[in-house]
Amino acid sequence: MSVAASVSGGAGGAPVAGGYEISDGGADQKKEAGQPPAGNSKEAAEMREAAIVYRWIDKIPLSRPKRNIARDFSDGVLVSEVVNHFFPKLIDLHNYAKTNAVAAKRYNWDTLNSKVFKKMGFQLGVDDVKACVDAERGAIEKVLRFVQIRVSTHTHTHTYTHIHMHMTTSPHLT
Repeated sequence: MSVAASVSGGAGGAPVAGGYEISDGGADQKKEAGQPPAGNSKEAAEMREAAIVYRWIDKIPLSRPKRNIARDFSDGVLVSEVVNHFFPKLIDLHNYAKTNAVAAKRYNWDTLNSKVFKKMGFQLGVDDVKACVDAERGAIEKVLRFVQIRVSTHTHTHTYTHIHMHMTTSPHLT
């Protein structure tokens, strides 16, 4: 199921086209992922950032469907799959178990933070981890956007370095 395309949860469980269910402390709201609000407000900027993340996540194959981004990513498993998609040697997926238990979710996130994010050049604060585990509105979008930026920065730098090294060491160029 596409994050930006459709979700279940409409009247009678029918799919709701064009939105993604976002949890807000137990009261679910439908937000238009493809069409963020216009304007320069903080909410509009956050919605634009979220829409970028949703489109990016839709392109990555994941082990389970995406219905509610806060709940689906709260155990850290899908985040580990996102990182694995781009850096398979950086992460061992068997270290992350799908769970609903808060302690196990925290363990997954702590493992991601200390073993993976650290190698990617950043770490999440305790409050950020708690917000993701608790499926707080907007928390996972911020983390995924940061991961997305790190992935694109690393990919661009790695490609440039590889091309530069190849060009300077190639016997055909001398």
